[in-house]
Order: sequence, then structure tokens, then C-alpha cells
Amino acid sequence: MHFDEYPLSRDLFNIDEEQVEGEKFKDWKECANYSVTATIVIQVDGTNVTPKEKAIAPNMTAVINNKAFVNIYKIWHRRNVSFNEFQAYYALREASLDNYVESLVSRLNTARHEGGKFGEWYINYSLNDRHIRVRKPIE
Repeated sequence: MHFDEYPLSRDLFNIDEEQVEGEKFKDWKECANYSVTATIVIQVDGTNVTPKEKAIAPNMTAVINNKAFVNIYKIWHRRNVSFNEFQAYYALREASLDNYVESLVSRLNTARHEGGKFGEWYINYSLNDRHIRVRKPIE
């Protein structure tokens, strides 16, 4: 990572100010560009899924070790905003994403049970990922 271009790259919310401050990026709290990349993985142990499950999540993939996955990728950008504006924006996007994922898991599990399949879809938190990048604003 090049600090001139991306003075901060984080994988979680609640940015530690000490990671950004100093000579790397002055006045970042007043105005900066932000980029957030979120990856969420939903999985079920077993690849025997119903057509209704596939219809709910057409991007479903199966792997050799008998697991099926749904990968969700989101990218958000905010330009020339204060840190507080970014925090509010990101919190809303994260809450919206959480609601979407919970709804998707519920719909997949309902379809699975209606199809007579065993096991449940769940969020695989060990495969989830968040990256937050802070850049100098475009002048």
C-alpha cells in the first residue's frame, strides 16, 4: 500500500485516528475520500440445494468439499466528506447490508426446509471481509 495514495487501509469499522494522523494526511477528519469494500459469505454444508434456493440466490456456487456458498460483494464510495459524515453514511449502509443478508439467509432456509433438505444456511463470519480506504480529497 502506498501511503501517499491510500494513507489508511482498514478491515473493520471504528477507524483509529492515530493510524491516519501525522504527516501522512493532515486535516483528514475535515475532508477526505472513502472507499469501503464489503464481502459476506453465506454457506450451507452440502451441495444438494433445491431449485427454489438456486432461484433465490442465482450466484450460488458449490465446491468440492460438499459446501455451497453465496458471495455478496458491496462497494461504497464517499468523496470530499468529513469523517463524521462518512461514519453516518457507512453505518446506514452496513445496517442495510445486514438486513439484506439476514433476509436472504431466512429465505434460503425457508426454501430449504420446504424442499425437505436438512441443514441450514448461515453466515460464515470467518470468510467475511471489510476494507476501508481513506484518500486525500480530489482538488
